Amino acid sequence: MGINFADEKVNIKSTVQFGSKRKITNPVQEEIRKSGLKIPKPEYEKLSVENYMTEEEYKAFSTLPPSQQKRAFEVFKQSPEYKRFKKNLDAQTKIFSKDVTDSVTFFESNMDTAGSDNTRTDNKKRRSNSHEDAESRGYSLRTSNDNSMNISRQEALKTSTESAENAGKQAATAARTGAKTAAQTGAAAGTGGASEVAKAATEAVKKYSDTLKEAAAQSESEPADYETEHSSDIAISKSDMGVIQKITAVIMAFAAALISQLGIVFIPLLIVLAVVIVIVSLLVALISSIAGAVKDASSAQVIAGLYRQLLSDNTISYSDEVKDAAANEKIEDYVNYLMAIMEVESHGIGTDVMQSSESAGLPPNSFKTPQESIAQGSKYFASCVTKASEKECDINTAIQAYNYGTGFIDYVAENGKVYTLDLAIAFAEEKSGGRQVDYKNQIAIDYNGGWRYAYGNMFYVQLVNQYIYNYKNTTVQKIVDEAMKYSGWDYISGGSTPDDGGFDCSGLVQYVYGQAGIDLPRLEKEQFEVCEEIEADKAEPGDLIFYKNETSDGEIGHVAIYLGNGKVFEAGDPVGIYSATDEWHKTNQLHVGRVKGIEDAGSESDD
Repeated sequence: MGINFADEKVNIKSTVQFGSKRKITNPVQEEIRKSGLKIPKPEYEKLSVENYMTEEEYKAFSTLPPSQQKRAFEVFKQSPEYKRFKKNLDAQTKIFSKDVTDSVTFFESNMDTAGSDNTRTDNKKRRSNSHEDAESRGYSLRTSNDNSMNISRQEALKTSTESAENAGKQAATAARTGAKTAAQTGAAAGTGGASEVAKAATEAVKKYSDTLKEAAAQSESEPADYETEHSSDIAISKSDMGVIQKITAVIMAFAAALISQLGIVFIPLLIVLAVVIVIVSLLVALISSIAGAVKDASSAQVIAGLYRQLLSDNTISYSDEVKDAAANEKIEDYVNYLMAIMEVESHGIGTDVMQSSESAGLPPNSFKTPQESIAQGSKYFASCVTKASEKECDINTAIQAYNYGTGFIDYVAENGKVYTLDLAIAFAEEKSGGRQVDYKNQIAIDYNGGWRYAYGNMFYVQLVNQYIYNYKNTTVQKIVDEAMKYSGWDYISGGSTPDDGGFDCSGLVQYVYGQAGIDLPRLEKEQFEVCEEIEADKAEPGDLIFYKNETSDGEIGHVAIYLGNGKVFEAGDPVGIYSATDEWHKTNQLHVGRVKGIEDAGSESDD
């Protein structure tokens, strides 16, 4: 249900000159194509990334895992060159759209005087059932402008010849005038404005190709290898399992039918068939064991206190290495923070994935393998945690110290012993001498319009904690820890246990609360009846939010677990984290209920 709280998908196309089987997407060309703006062909052809990459560089990037390619696209879209191109394109598109609209309006008004009948269909809005179609989970807006001109043949025959000729002349004049105006508009847009766009686009593509080359160089070894290695553990999906099992069943049925038909006449053949059946049975057993291994592997990657669904695939691929490094430093309870730090520092890309070289007294990016970076990053974070504990400071102080240095821990210890953003800002201001730099991260934009002091990152705690959940209420912690195990699972109507291969909304709630020792009824309406209804603005982690949906006739038809910070966990399609503040959830929310039996109700999350 609702809009997926996940990374934006990249769905853009480009042409390929090098003949590689894997195409490199080109957001610049795609944006121009979608805008409808006409760029002179010679200038448009300059916008292919192949013009700025060697064949070896092109192939190196095209063979990277999709997650690493996507990260490169995201990095490029934050560049000044891309933003400048988009600004030029958007401005020129608006001018073009206005001129064309004015031309069409003039044309239609003249046609109206000739007796035409214009009809327009109003804008329509709809939202499809998210349980039926994953792509329709968002609040969709579709607009239909169907302008048609209908001139009745019978009415025209009834008019006089003179009236018909006059109407024809007026229509012809209007058509010529409209065509001339539209042609002038197109010519204007296709010269000066389009040339400016083409110039900005060329600079953007050059930056894009540089970004791709850098991504390929950074990922020369470990990240791609690790993704391949770990993905092999779970190469057989649940859907694949179903196909294999069906094929196995067909083979067994076919063998049984042959035996019943052939009888004892073909004894040697029956012996062969018997062997086949034994082999098939072994395959079934093997498939079942693989299925168990798949679920075990999936569960093994779940880390308590971590919004795993929000992390990149590259970062997740280092889960085992981070766990081992944390164990070596005796900070096993902080694996979730180490994973979040890696995501903030590098998204799991490159060799110095935790950007820990400097903490070892080395120049930036000195480590040659991710394992070295993880080991040093874990060692340094352990020292931050230890010092913060000795100074009686909180975990957020240790997190910020990973970015600022351990001197920040002394600073907090002298100023109340509890991390605050104000302390982080004051420390950076002092160390930078008050010098500010642009910082267009959304957290900074929301806070101060998009800047930070030129010393470390004063928003580091907020960046890390967006991937972390820690609840003082231990029951809520158990509930969310259990729920996170099924992030990414399928929505299955009637699903209420992991054995079903997926969950529906109330089945998920009943199961994860049950694992935390709280028994709830099976259906969402019944679950609401055993809750204490509270005001929406009083919602806290562990509360349940109840919604109507497209098939519930205004009554409760969906339920989700509130996580705090505007997020819910629910059996959408797929199961996972969603925004509680998107249009669908806001429009369809009916009630908020506090589950009876959760001790320490009213506690807040630490994130």
